[in-house]
Amino acid sequence: MNYVYSILKRFPYAIAIIAGLLFYLLASLTSDNLSGLLLNISASLVTIPIVIFSYEAIKEKVAKEDNRDLSEYVKMNIDREILSLLNRVSPLVIGTPTPGLNKVLKLLNMNEEKMRKTLENYSPMAYYLATDWGYSEDQFALLLANELIYNNLSVDERNAFIRLIKAVRTLEYATSPRFYKKGGDANPKYTIVKGSEIDQVTKFQNRYLLMAKTKKSNELAVAAFNDLKMGKYKIDLLTPMKPNNDGKELLLSCTLEILECISAWSQSRGKDFLIDSRNFRMKRTRLKNRLEQ
Repeated sequence: MNYVYSILKRFPYAIAIIAGLLFYLLASLTSDNLSGLLLNISASLVTIPIVIFSYEAIKEKVAKEDNRDLSEYVKMNIDREILSLLNRVSPLVIGTPTPGLNKVLKLLNMNEEKMRKTLENYSPMAYYLATDWGYSEDQFALLLANELIYNNLSVDERNAFIRLIKAVRTLEYATSPRFYKKGGDANPKYTIVKGSEIDQVTKFQNRYLLMAKTKKSNELAVAAFNDLKMGKYKIDLLTPMKPNNDGKELLLSCTLEILECISAWSQSRGKDFLIDSRNFRMKRTRLKNRLEQ
């Protein structure tokens, strides 16, 4: 269909040029006075379509470049929030925490069976359950409220993000203390530090860092950082918490819904994440297995 449209779009230009060539041939067969008139007509019929076609081609190329830049801008901003969300969700179901993007990749490679099996023996730390999911919900809502981003999304993409926001909202309920009991003692390897103690001018007032002790004495390394809803859990946030059956099912359904929405986005916009970089330079991080399905 696109091929036929492309031919029809160029058909008037071709007709004008062919007519110009015919007038040129007629000019060679007529007297000098009439020949000059026919040559002028021929030149106009050939030159004007070429100029218009060149203008339209340049205009279309510029429009494509602008659309590509806009599309990459939209993808970059959304991917950044997706990665932030996955960093918050992954410790709930992946078992032993892994550094950096490894935990995101591990989560993306998990299905319901693997998650369910993990939760049989894994007790997520209260630190992760106390996540302020409203922050993530608000971030995605702000993206959709951005007219530039919203207009660049397809109807299916908009619907996927509306579902994603609903799933994140449900996580607030799914991680409620009513569904969890203590699964052990607080892990002495970790400590929690408020972000403002490290950066006094930080705008993230509810962000707390999970610090892990290293082999060197009195030295700590950042294991995770999270926006917490303080008071949600009235126990030591380093305590591992075991979900009951209802909590487990809620946690699994929310996580799977989030992954399904993210998978729909990746299928629509390419199976990689665009990570923010200054001056709009992109670092591409390819996601394997799940995003290639």
